Order: sequence, then structure tokens, then C-alpha cells
Amino acid sequence: MRNLAALALATTLLAGPVFAHPSAMAPGQMAKGDMAMRGGPAGAEYMQAMTRMQKGMMAAHDPDPGRMWAMMMIPHHQGAVDTARITLKYAKDPEIRRINQNVIDGQSKDIAELEAWLDHHGGRPSPH
Repeated sequence: MRNLAALALATTLLAGPVFAHPSAMAPGQMAKGDMAMRGGPAGAEYMQAMTRMQKGMMAAHDPDPGRMWAMMMIPHHQGAVDTARITLKYAKDPEIRRINQNVIDGQSKDIAELEAWLDHHGGRPSPH
């Protein structure tokens, strides 16, 4: 029951600005729809990738802090890979494309390292 209460609180805190009226938000904050609209053609795809990342990170549960951290970092790094791929799909600037390709390469390597560590330390959790 305590886990459900913590999840409800975290969801409320994280989702609050997403559903808030723009006038009720702090300067610089954007509502979910605003991000999709202002992000150009990539905006909605960025929001989907960030939502997947957040869901994956919030699903990590393990009594061992090292394992839990690894389980949270995999979706976090995957979120970086996903948003970098979206950027490559739309961005024209050669330097930002190079930076995003480096993110994909580096974060993919980190994901593989974290997965291997989990495999060696009790296995990976099964997807829900």
C-alpha cells in the first residue's frame, strides 16, 4: 500500500505541470501540448519518448540500490537515444547531427554495459 501511495504522489508531482493551465505555471515551464506544438514536427515525438523514459524509470524497483540505479539508468539512457534519433530525423545542422550520433553511440554502449552488469548480478527484471 505504501508503494501505491508513493507512486500516486510521484505521479501527481511529475504530472502537475503537464496538466496545469499555462498561466498557472512558472515562467519557462511548458504544458505538454505546448511542447508538442512549439517543438515543431519533433515536439510530439519528443514528448512520447520522454513519457516512455519516465515510465521505465518509475517502474524500477529493487532492494539493492546499485541494481535499482542500473534499472533506472537503462530507460534514462534509452530516452537519450530515442530523442537523439528524433533529432537526427528532423535536424539539418551538421554539428548537432554529429553530437546526436555521438549520444546514440555512447548511450547505447552504456545501456549494454548496464544490462551486462545486471545479468551478472542477479539478472534483469522481466518486462511488464
